[in-house]
Amino acid sequence: MIRDKNIRIYRRAVLEREEKKIEKKKNYNAFLTFTQIKASFPYPTLFIAPIEFLLFVTFQLYIYICMVFIFTKPYVSLNGDGIIAMNNHDLRWEKNK
Repeated sequence: MIRDKNIRIYRRAVLEREEKKIEKKKNYNAFLTFTQIKASFPYPTLFIAPIEFLLFVTFQLYIYICMVFIFTKPYVSLNGDGIIAMNNHDLRWEKNK
């Protein structure tokens, strides 16, 4: 009688252990399938990447234009012909003309 009870307890423990292993395996497989789906359909990346690229390009262009204005100091000549003089030497040359 005690032996039967011990066998039942042992069998129940073995079954519970196997059920836990199966559950862990199911969870692991579910995680793998989720990551595979996430890797094969990168919707956020496809959505954000072009926007990020456009922002980066426009910001770069803005920086380049600012650098041109900072380092060359252009200004429109005052005689109204639309010539952009690039530095003080050009301005003196225009005044002496």
